[in-house]
Amino acid sequence: MENKPLRNFKEVDVGTFVRQTSVARFQVGPGLEDHPELGKWRMGLTALSQKYNLYFAGYGETIHVTVPRNVLQTMPGIADLKIALPKSVASRGVPAHITSIGEIPKPHYMNNLIVANLGNLEIILVCCDDGDVLAYYTHLIDQEIAKLQPTVLRRAFDSLTKPMFHENVGISAWGLAVHEKSRLIAVSSNAVEVTLFSFARNFHGYPVEIPADELFSNSEWFASPRMQLFTRIDQPPASVYHRREGGYKVTFSLLGRSSNMPAISFASDPYGEAEMILAVDIIGKLWQLNLWGRKSRTPLLKRVYGMQTAEGARMQAFKLEAEPADALGMPKCRHIINHYKSSGKDTLCLDITPSKHAVRDPTLDKSSVSLVLESDDPPERPDGPTFYRFAHPSLSSGPIPDSATTPLVSSPGIVVSSRTASTISPQTDIEINSRRQIADFKIMLNGFASLPGRIFDDWRELGALLFPHHTAQPAPYILPDGSAILRTYQFDIELLPPTKATPPTICTDVFGMPARELTNDQQGINRLNMVTCIPELSLVVVASQAGVVALITLTKLEDGFSTRGPVVMFRLDYILPFKNHRTHSGTGLLGIAVSPVWTGQPGGSKSCAGPQRWRLILHYRNFHLLSYELYRDGNNDLFVT
Repeated sequence: MENKPLRNFKEVDVGTFVRQTSVARFQVGPGLEDHPELGKWRMGLTALSQKYNLYFAGYGETIHVTVPRNVLQTMPGIADLKIALPKSVASRGVPAHITSIGEIPKPHYMNNLIVANLGNLEIILVCCDDGDVLAYYTHLIDQEIAKLQPTVLRRAFDSLTKPMFHENVGISAWGLAVHEKSRLIAVSSNAVEVTLFSFARNFHGYPVEIPADELFSNSEWFASPRMQLFTRIDQPPASVYHRREGGYKVTFSLLGRSSNMPAISFASDPYGEAEMILAVDIIGKLWQLNLWGRKSRTPLLKRVYGMQTAEGARMQAFKLEAEPADALGMPKCRHIINHYKSSGKDTLCLDITPSKHAVRDPTLDKSSVSLVLESDDPPERPDGPTFYRFAHPSLSSGPIPDSATTPLVSSPGIVVSSRTASTISPQTDIEINSRRQIADFKIMLNGFASLPGRIFDDWRELGALLFPHHTAQPAPYILPDGSAILRTYQFDIELLPPTKATPPTICTDVFGMPARELTNDQQGINRLNMVTCIPELSLVVVASQAGVVALITLTKLEDGFSTRGPVVMFRLDYILPFKNHRTHSGTGLLGIAVSPVWTGQPGGSKSCAGPQRWRLILHYRNFHLLSYELYRDGNNDLFVT
């Protein structure tokens, strides 16, 4: 009997990867810098620059900046540069929100860290437990490191770079969002508020002091940036299309109507300008905050299980698939149409949970080879840029409460939340392989919005009921620009399509980690609170702070598959680290970071021939690093090396 593959799409291939242990990264000896101190119960605190070969890690109240050394992305434990975060006057006397019994409170410790573009320039943005929010231009950090003398470091150099932005939001700050085109920064805090900071801007989108034919001013590029002052206003301007000769800040308060909001994100209009902020609270509401005109605070979505996230991927980020089986990663779609309650109503979803059992571990194959870097010699600092080129594959805001309505994290382009797995009951069995079954699948999608909340034992009965007798009109978009919304909970991943007329896709208990297999520390941070998107690869990296990472591909079916709107889904490709790569021994993640592979010039592997490659670094709290490379080949198949 012929063995048929469990999956209808070509799975990720695995070549080499790099594992750096704490022992290899930190050398022991007189005068050598020791392991930095970590804060507890924080969000993602690592990032890679998308323009420069810089890796950022947030330790306590200091940003450590390291230049990845070579093609293997190796990094010593001692950073090239340390940025000590200054404290604002407003932060004095603000108590620490996160404290542990018997420990000294550390109010200025970082809670969150992201890298994003603000206008034409890239920034690293951090927020602290005392409400301070700071941003630095990454090009100034890159210039400072370039001036350092090559040496085997015994201690990191102290940075002289000044922040380009330093404000305080009054109390513990968590959610961060940056809008590149509209030049906006948004910050959420435990005051149950979202503060919007609007930078000076002319009609061309550049800072007002910069002529339209220049990219940026000399003062922003070559010297310490001029700190902009923000005037507080009660109501935002009537439109985003206004000239800002000075910065302003405006606060959206949900006090009395909401709770802590650890996740926020911008939603854009069809022209790419910011139109609203999506803010998530820990009691289960997703808020829509209109930015222009009279302030409006509207619950956009509400779940009875308490979570919500916001903004997600635009249609350009989705990989086109010919059939639902390929889009979902489930050739045998038993129980794919499932049923759960949303806002008290019966709702259908596409449940791909069974597909996680078909995800294989390539490191268990005899042909798989892995590279483990455990040398006692630290990697040397390069004298200049190193070029990499590949022609072919070588291959909460505190502890989780018992209720599990856990805090969320914001990352560029995606906002994430956490909750316990919802109870989902199987309703319908289908297999979407034959033409008839695909036609039935279309019928289900076209009639999804009007489906009564009852169980159908016969698929033909369901199809006959849903078959439209007239052409169905497209449903309105949830977000202004027609983006889909990706949400993660404590254990689950959900993708909401652009309209409410087509069903969401859900994968519950993605990692399936029993509590008995987790340490006490891991159990306290076992939540999907780290997410980053790589639109160029149609890929989303979703991580549990307990130390496990999922690679999911965003997929869509052809235009016109449903008359009710775009049909978008996701499939679960792989779970990292693979079993033979795991060395973190019960410790959690400090953060995940992705960027184009550095080629010696801004733009990463975009500037090289062949497929663009991305680097993924998993940074564990015991200072172990795991590094992977991700790319798609000419056939658009995903590879991990």
